[in-house]
Amino acid sequence: MSTADASSDVAKKKRIVRRKKPKGSAATIDTNELPSHIKNNSELHHVISTTLPRDYEFEVPKTIWRIERSNAAHVALQLPEGLTMYASAIGDILVKFAYQFQPAGTPDEGERKQPKKAIKSLSVLGDVTYGACCIDDLSARALGCDLLVHYGHSCLVPLTCTVIPCLYVFVEIRVDVQHLVDCVKLTFDAEQRERTGATTDDSKQPTRIIEALVMGTVQFRSAVVDSAERLDSLANNDSTVGFEAIVPQAKPLSPGEVLGCTAPAGLAQMDFQEALRKTRRRQARRNQDEIEETSISIDSPGERSEVVR
Repeated sequence: MSTADASSDVAKKKRIVRRKKPKGSAATIDTNELPSHIKNNSELHHVISTTLPRDYEFEVPKTIWRIERSNAAHVALQLPEGLTMYASAIGDILVKFAYQFQPAGTPDEGERKQPKKAIKSLSVLGDVTYGACCIDDLSARALGCDLLVHYGHSCLVPLTCTVIPCLYVFVEIRVDVQHLVDCVKLTFDAEQRERTGATTDDSKQPTRIIEALVMGTVQFRSAVVDSAERLDSLANNDSTVGFEAIVPQAKPLSPGEVLGCTAPAGLAQMDFQEALRKTRRRQARRNQDEIEETSISIDSPGERSEVVR
């Protein structure tokens, strides 16, 4: 038999195996979905809104749920120095509300009483530097902790490589995106008019297209993407400038994220048009996901909280 015949026989014997997704209730369980005793806890949300700044998302309910799922009794918090002022408040909330709801024991247990779960100790790591992007799991383990919550931007050490379970909380900061976009537009418009000598009423001046890279730290990742989309959609009838804004990404970081002061490599040699096409495709996927989530919410209004992050 020739080599060609042998290779054709091998090709015929190859099979493509596609695994089907498991069906049933077990496949639809989302361990990240907050239970009702946390999601609907009005006292918890009141304390968060009156104790912590409204524009900072510390993801306290998510942290409480992670503590309960991990059965953690000794918790450590690692914050950058700019956020350590909130460490005591966050710690008090976690100690008070973690394990607040505990189901009663079954009748078969008789008089035996299960020990009540609680956070026995909460440590705030104090040897951090500005930024604190490197997770200090070794110090947390030395303190006897069984869970470490890391706040702020991070170098994203894989959770499978840490010596104790860890949770990353990026602390997203809400800003006035429209004000940012308006300031950028007015600044470049005034500069262009000064350069060309155009007046405010001069509508015959050609529109200058500015290629803009929009980036920021992880705390502003939503604002970065939102501002780029708004810059792209600006009307140019009353302005001398237009924008083609893209959001570069250096994986595994989020789109537009710079790690502290480190920008994604290769920006000087970037193929702008190719990067622009990638940004457009990413925006289209985001819009499609939002449409699908909205349709799910309309079809099942009782489950709306499950599809909204």
